[in-house]
Amino acid sequence: MLTTAWRSWLCLSLVFMGLHVAAILLDTTGAGLLNYPFLIADPLIALVAIWRLASGSRSTVLIAWMLLGAGLLIDCAGTVSAAWADAVMHSSPFVADLSGFLYLAYGIAVIAALALPDRPGLVRRLAWIDVVQCILAAFLLYIAVFSAVPFLDKTVLPVSSERLIELLNCENLALLSIATLRVMGRSHSPQRAAFDRAALLFLMLFAVTSAIYNKLGLDSGFVPTLVPVMLDLSFLSLLFLRAAKPDPEPQPEQTRRPLTLLVDGATPAFFTLLLMWLSMSIVNEKFDAGAIAMTIALALMVVRSAITESHHLEAQDALALARDRLLHLTLHDDLTEIANRRAFQNQMAEQWNDPGRRGGLLALLLIDIDHFKTINDRLGHDSGDTCLRMVARALDRTLSKADGTVFRYGGEEFAALLPGATIARAGQIGESLRIAVAQLAIPNRTATGDRVTISIGIAAGRYGRGSSSRLIASADRALYEAKAGGRNRVTIDREPAES
Repeated sequence: MLTTAWRSWLCLSLVFMGLHVAAILLDTTGAGLLNYPFLIADPLIALVAIWRLASGSRSTVLIAWMLLGAGLLIDCAGTVSAAWADAVMHSSPFVADLSGFLYLAYGIAVIAALALPDRPGLVRRLAWIDVVQCILAAFLLYIAVFSAVPFLDKTVLPVSSERLIELLNCENLALLSIATLRVMGRSHSPQRAAFDRAALLFLMLFAVTSAIYNKLGLDSGFVPTLVPVMLDLSFLSLLFLRAAKPDPEPQPEQTRRPLTLLVDGATPAFFTLLLMWLSMSIVNEKFDAGAIAMTIALALMVVRSAITESHHLEAQDALALARDRLLHLTLHDDLTEIANRRAFQNQMAEQWNDPGRRGGLLALLLIDIDHFKTINDRLGHDSGDTCLRMVARALDRTLSKADGTVFRYGGEEFAALLPGATIARAGQIGESLRIAVAQLAIPNRTATGDRVTISIGIAAGRYGRGSSSRLIASADRALYEAKAGGRNRVTIDREPAES
């Protein structure tokens, strides 16, 4: 079922092609002058389609559409030049052959669009190289068409029609090959993928119809009525494409298909290959210009590769930094800025089964702020958060001197690991922690006094013997005993945690 928009475009296209056929049949000039208005209108209509398809595209895809549109405008200028040469019988040979140069130059903009990287930062860095390559390509094309160096040689020797058509067909085939690679690569961006498909459809139809059009015109000087209408189809086809939806969140580099990465890396080389081919095609007639252009093309390729590699390394570093920050966030508590329970569990699991630590001593302290709920109820949660931060800093400061690590275990509860500490040494450190928190003198009137205090339960074991969960259960049992015994104290669980 065709949509209303499709029906409208289809009707307008049929009317346009019908008028084109009628104009060709009614043309009595013998020069095909009534054919030109439609050939000029073709790229202009395609520009309307490009404007619709590019609407809302992100920066890199929008630039690609703009470059394709610029190519169509150059092609349109070539048709205007050809029409002027045929209409004005006394026009100079230069004007007549200018159309051939413009028809070839259109491919420069198209190949720039197809070779455009799909990363905004890289596009900005490579913009000056792309501009230089386009200028150099236009310079070489001029020499290839006119056998003269621009602004230096006064005498021009335009290329033959046979050679010009050969160059046009080779160019169309090269553009079609690059577009095919782009589509095969299937860009991770829906908008870029939509552009690649549109470019492939247009270039495929344009390559076939223009080859037939030029071949028949060259052999007999007469182009059948149906062929110009077929040429219309390549431009009108863009009207029937749909604009791509906005891109979703960017995908990580690792998720991109290998073929996509290969195409992204290979397509810029096609511009260099184009420059090399053009340089070699003129080197016999203009050796100096060809050799200089070849050197510049190679230098640009090296610089482009260096910039691309630098951008890739920077992207990898940024990705690694973002990954480290994310890991830090997942393993640290936002409020107290110390390690969280997940970090505690990871460290316990990693160290407990480490063969290098097997049999070594490990002491575990579970620490609870006494009557913490009273602070929240009386003074508010802001005061409770301040209390947690102050206690966490005091614990961290004291434990760092004893080569221990403190974790926020949950709520107002903390945990501490003391590798290599005996049960007696752990008891001494636990008492230091209790005193350090008491010296903070954080107000909290409770049964234990008028300042914040902590209760600590301690258990000890050896790495790899028994299970870490039994060690945690032992420390938790000791903490319960400390709280049941009146709080503000250190209790050691003497039962072995290794059985």
